[in-house]
Amino acid sequence: MFLCLMVTTMFLSTALHIVANILTQLTSYEIIDEPCFRTKRWTHNSYTTREISFPVQNSTWRLILDSIEPQISPNFTVTVFGENGVRNLPIDLHDLVCYTGRIFLMENSSVTALVEETTNKFSARIILEDHIYFIEPLSTYAEYKGNTSMLFYRLKDVNYYSLPNVSFCGSSERSVIRLLQNSAADAIRGMTNRTRRQINLSDKKLCTLTFIADHTFFENVGDRNVPQTTRLIIALFYRLNSLYQSSTFLIDEDMEMSGYGFLLGDIIIHESWTSRLGHYNAPSDVGGKAWTPHALSDAFNRASFNRTCLAHLLTYRPFMGVLGRAWMASSHLGGICSPPVKQGDLMIHTNTGWTTYVDHSGRRLLNAMAELITAHELGHNWGAAHDPDTTECSPPALSRGKYLMYAHSVAGFAENNYKFSPCSRRTIGATLAVRAPLCFVESSQTGYSRCGNRRLDAGEECDTGMGHDNPCCSASCKLRPHARCSPWNHECCTADCQIATASTVCAERRSSNPCLGPGRCDGLSVHCPGPTLLSNVACAEHGQCVRGQCVPHCLRHGLETCICDAAEQSCYICCQFPEADSQSFVCKPVTLLHSDTSFERTVGRYSFVPDHSSPDTPPSTVGGHLPVHKLPNLPITKHVFLHLEDYRPCATGYCMQGKCQLFKQTSILRFQGLYDKPEDQSLENFLRNNLVVLVITLSLLVWIPTAVGIRFSKRNKTNSNHSKTSTAFHVDGMSEPEISKPNGNEDDYRLSNTMDSA
Repeated sequence: MFLCLMVTTMFLSTALHIVANILTQLTSYEIIDEPCFRTKRWTHNSYTTREISFPVQNSTWRLILDSIEPQISPNFTVTVFGENGVRNLPIDLHDLVCYTGRIFLMENSSVTALVEETTNKFSARIILEDHIYFIEPLSTYAEYKGNTSMLFYRLKDVNYYSLPNVSFCGSSERSVIRLLQNSAADAIRGMTNRTRRQINLSDKKLCTLTFIADHTFFENVGDRNVPQTTRLIIALFYRLNSLYQSSTFLIDEDMEMSGYGFLLGDIIIHESWTSRLGHYNAPSDVGGKAWTPHALSDAFNRASFNRTCLAHLLTYRPFMGVLGRAWMASSHLGGICSPPVKQGDLMIHTNTGWTTYVDHSGRRLLNAMAELITAHELGHNWGAAHDPDTTECSPPALSRGKYLMYAHSVAGFAENNYKFSPCSRRTIGATLAVRAPLCFVESSQTGYSRCGNRRLDAGEECDTGMGHDNPCCSASCKLRPHARCSPWNHECCTADCQIATASTVCAERRSSNPCLGPGRCDGLSVHCPGPTLLSNVACAEHGQCVRGQCVPHCLRHGLETCICDAAEQSCYICCQFPEADSQSFVCKPVTLLHSDTSFERTVGRYSFVPDHSSPDTPPSTVGGHLPVHKLPNLPITKHVFLHLEDYRPCATGYCMQGKCQLFKQTSILRFQGLYDKPEDQSLENFLRNNLVVLVITLSLLVWIPTAVGIRFSKRNKTNSNHSKTSTAFHVDGMSEPEISKPNGNEDDYRLSNTMDSA
């Protein structure tokens, strides 16, 4: 019996350890060892271009990124509350650069990334067609502290069934607050009347956002490290801001509002607990009571945040069924630009909200999920209610899924999960029209500039760093009397601080793009005009350059590129060829005609049509036949296929010399679960979702027979030594076994597959 209980405990401990691992929240992911960084300093307007490449999904993704103007307040501070008092953290934000861009050769892709320039650590959100991907350092999560690898995953692969029954938010409208709305409404109404006429003329589009990290967040998410906590919050801010600024909001059907987002005002970090119970950073509520979502909201509302548009608390407190709460902006009270209201002797602030990074069972949320929750709560602050259950604003999964403000939790599965619905866009637009003029700031007020950061900021003629002995640039970031430029800040500038002569190479030829030649200075400007756009040059996969763009082989002949369905043809270049009736098209591999006299010279780019196809076979039976292309000095006798580039993805792996090879594991670790076959995924999900039940059942199957065996053995031994009846032994010696259950609710272990509404 003791052995059985020990086995049960071991199984339960193992189960809890597995659930605690952050990677168990993903059904599929990849671990990337060493991304490759290339930097091109493109100093026109002080921007930098970066290229980051990494192997993923059986191919190599190349992110082409351009730095953007930091949306950070000039008065930005990081304030740390610790046991020894309050201090401001000196942090060099110039090492944290936000980039936006795309994936090379992938249309409809967009990337938002934050890069630490000194360490090359980065995190990014990548949107490609209808999928959203995340890549971030594994060391972000405590169990992988010190790990230098990167975690790559698709939001669709977040294990929805591993999440507890949660809603994003609960209502923050308390009856006691409703009594105060009339006085607050008067204040807002008076401010609104003075600003309504200026709405159309205002360029105030940024809401100053203050993030507060309590001690639980600092300890569990920030790993008790202030710089790391700061970097995590800044990365969160940039991705949230990208989502909001890329959205368009509606005043009416004919008027759109765009470019609205956030300005990072301050970050407040609590290194230690606040001793006063009832404070939002205290270990417990007043009277030592455990925190509840309502109590935490009330405590946070009592803090003073009247000099910011919004204040958002980041915490790591487990609550049953709730991951965040926020005030929704209304015509009277709450949300963006809300003034404080008085309740007795207290001032209540309703421009607040909070997000917790842990579920009720103590499991850390993925950063992607926490970002969605925070975006949802900030949406309430901007005036968005939960989406109504209509086709327009809550479409089915087949129509790209629910939107960000859906009443039930969304987990990034569908494209719409990262978008505002038409209903939200209308309500937010109406809120912005009234509230934005009250406290939003203009984009001209952004920028964390400083002479000595090696970037050209407003008012600077040059900036070569902190050194004071530069021959071209002074310590005050002004050009010296004899200098016309600075070679650090201007591409077309010589070492003696003069404009470079015409034809001086200022942009190297990019090996990644054969259609772009080296750029050359014009002799008049300090700025490089950019690379030369080439034409009539061969480019990827038998294409041809036209004015700097690689035109695919099929498009050159007025056809569309496609992917052949047959595995043996999936590494050939295929085009959509018209059928005989010219009304329909069929996807077939392209064939050219030439002889085999010098074929060895082109191995890897061409291959013969299979031997059973005669050279006289009509092209339509072999593949799509384009106008005859004679290769140099070769008579036309045979058909050949054109290959895709090596290592391009194909039906069963990757292409190599025109053949689809099975994928072999390299430094990339890909998790697919217990089984690789799709038809086995249901069994995997069953095992994953019923782990504890299975463990207990298996334990009982061992424990019950063992208990019966022990009882039977003792009975036989007693009968041999005593002449007592078996009935007396049963009454005095054994009682029915009791099955011990784990403490707490069964939901603490079981993985739920439903979400409660907010």
